[in-house]
Amino acid sequence: MMKTKKICVFLIMAIAILFLSACSDREPIDRADFISAMEAESFEILDVSYQVEFANYVILAIAPDNAFQIEFYEFDTDGDARSSFEATRQQIEDGSGSSSSQTFVGVANYNRFTMTSSGRYAHIYRVGHTILFVNWTDSEHRSEIRDLIGDFEN
Repeated sequence: MMKTKKICVFLIMAIAILFLSACSDREPIDRADFISAMEAESFEILDVSYQVEFANYVILAIAPDNAFQIEFYEFDTDGDARSSFEATRQQIEDGSGSSSSQTFVGVANYNRFTMTSSGRYAHIYRVGHTILFVNWTDSEHRSEIRDLIGDFEN
């Protein structure tokens, strides 16, 4: 009986440790790492930071076949990035069709939101003061986009 109780307590503690380690803070995406990774995938890189005032840096990574682009944003603070994430999430939801599926994760210092609607796909990922964003694109690219963004979800 005591042995069973000890095993149960051990299992509960192990699960709690795994849960807490999964919820730990993630490192913001490094701009140079993003550019290098996208160049390695033959994406065209454009720095359009001069066109916006709401973020410090905006980098566009355009897929080799021009099918989609991944936008990188770097803000002054986590709060600025969080506000931008929520505003963009709302725009995505407002732009969806009548039938859609979505996922949302919000833990510690990161958020991820995806939506598929009427054959289109959108994805936004925030960690710390950085955001990766793919605006509505053909949903046939969903797996590729998830893989590319997933590489930054340390």
